[in-house]
Amino acid sequence: MGEPIYIPRYTVEEFEGFDGQWELWRGSLVAMTPPPTWDHSEAASRLGAHLQRQLDDQGCRCRVVYEAGYRPEDDTVFSPDVMVVCERPDGRYVTQPPPLIVEFLSDATAGRDRLHKRQMYADAGVPHYLLVDPRRPAKSPRWTLLRLDGEAYVDAAVDAPAEIEPHDGCRLRLDPAAVFDENR
Repeated sequence: MGEPIYIPRYTVEEFEGFDGQWELWRGSLVAMTPPPTWDHSEAASRLGAHLQRQLDDQGCRCRVVYEAGYRPEDDTVFSPDVMVVCERPDGRYVTQPPPLIVEFLSDATAGRDRLHKRQMYADAGVPHYLLVDPRRPAKSPRWTLLRLDGEAYVDAAVDAPAEIEPHDGCRLRLDPAAVFDENR
């Protein structure tokens, strides 16, 4: 038997002192990828504008935020690509489960987003998790909306529009056609 492997664990306060792009997953540092691709950034911007326009048209207090900190546990901080948040955080981080988290997949993050974050967001009670793949994959879905059912996510819509209610009286239509304009 070899030497035991030491895996350091960090607090949020220690995490805040690190330079670079990191997330803190249950006390472990996870390096984030280089800046997003053009397709990733454009799709995130289009989706965010589409969602915020709907919220504004309804007079809803919810807001769309980009890469804001979400701290579901004392030893975890995520920076989702897009969140719909209905309560302004008291401090630096959103601490209540946002009604919707969106992650845009890349070659470097697809596995983490589909497996690890899916489980951690479900554990945190995030009602809806949208996975968007701007890479134009041939056989896999470009758009998968997951809905929390008990302690796990189930498919709510795959490459199809869906509607959610992030807050009483506010409805959002999530539509892949608003994000993916094939004529551009």
